[in-house]
Amino acid sequence: FVRTDEYAHPTAGVNDNMQVPFEFNHLLSKLEFEFTNETNLYCKVSNIKIGNAYAKGEYNVYTKEWKYIGSETIDIDFGNATNSKSENAAAEYIKNEEIVTSNYARLLIPGGQDITFTYDYEMYDGENVYKSNKSYNIMMPLKAGYSHKIRIGLQGKGDDYMIISIIEWDSNDEVITRH
Repeated sequence: FVRTDEYAHPTAGVNDNMQVPFEFNHLLSKLEFEFTNETNLYCKVSNIKIGNAYAKGEYNVYTKEWKYIGSETIDIDFGNATNSKSENAAAEYIKNEEIVTSNYARLLIPGGQDITFTYDYEMYDGENVYKSNKSYNIMMPLKAGYSHKIRIGLQGKGDDYMIISIIEWDSNDEVITRH
């Protein structure tokens, strides 16, 4: 920035290092999934999705609040459980105590949402394969400016548990709830 007079001529005391105050805040919520294998078997997780996410909203910069437009919701694809971040990467075997993430982290409109969370699950026991489609309905308190991580502990045939971690993007503080 250069200081000028009323005729746009530079004035004495030009300062090239003039600081301008700027504040940045994330307006959306980040959501991603992690899976950990707590069995002695190999597991695969694919087709990770949520349903019932808000489709449209308006953000008021003065009140710092979201307003949802209409009642339309959308389904969002998170890909497969893999260590690869490449698009459409195939699901990988998850070994005992290994943590694997979804292909994608997604940005969502914040707010308390009743979402449906689904994934396909395969567990390999020698030559036997156990397949299942898991579905959970959970109240997800998506907060603006926070990264939300849902960790699923794979414990075998239908005994999985879920831990929801909420971490502010610019912080290491973590709030954890278990379902």
